[in-house]
Amino acid sequence: MRIDQNKINELCAMPDDALWAEIVKMGAEHGFTLPSKTPSHADMEKIRGAASGGSRLNLGSALRIINDYRKSAK
Repeated sequence: MRIDQNKINELCAMPDDALWAEIVKMGAEHGFTLPSKTPSHADMEKIRGAASGGSRLNLGSALRIINDYRKSAK
C-alpha cells in the first residue's frame, strides 16, 4: 500500500472537527463505527502527530488513540 504524504498533510491541516469527520467517514467505509463527537484537541493533536510523524508514519499509534476514544465514548 502506498501512502500519499500530500494527502496526509492536507488532512492534518484540517480543523479538528473536519479532520474527525473525515476519520469517521473513512472508518465507516471500512466497517467501523466511531462516535460523531470530536475528541479533545489534545487527542486530535496526538492523532496528527502519529499520522504526520516526520518520515515515519505511525498508523498503529493513531489507531490506538482512535480506538481508546471509541471505547471511552460508549
